[in-house]
Amino acid sequence: NRETTSTPTTFPLTSFVALFGGPGLHGYGKHTINTDQCTSQVDIVDMHGIDELIGSTKTRKLTLISSCEFRIQYHRKKESASITIQCNDNTNPTLDYLWRKSTKRKRQEDDVSLQNNNRSDPTWTCLTCTFVHIGRSKLDYLACEVCGS
Repeated sequence: NRETTSTPTTFPLTSFVALFGGPGLHGYGKHTINTDQCTSQVDIVDMHGIDELIGSTKTRKLTLISSCEFRIQYHRKKESASITIQCNDNTNPTLDYLWRKSTKRKRQEDDVSLQNNNRSDPTWTCLTCTFVHIGRSKLDYLACEVCGS
């Protein structure tokens, strides 16, 4: 097993909650809160969880990783986050390695592809705040995950 942890980076609490929601089981994985340490922990088991969070158009740019787990530690008072990536194969578990930098041409191809396949993931848009919910698991939401309406 190979494991790396990033240095903490500033991440506003409102953005964290908008992305990961409240504690519980989600389509991307599990979100737990430790009230004693004022931290949140998000566990994402595989690429399906990453896809659920950022959408398939962005996930396509990631190196294919079938055997990596992602753990995000978030300090709620400091509003900072770090990620630990653990891989069970010979993959180099760093964010730089996992995220391929696209060339300008590749980005243009992706933009065209996105325009042509805009509805590859099921979506719904909140009529109050206009937040777009992406992913099959979010189709059954009874309320917006951002504004609650």
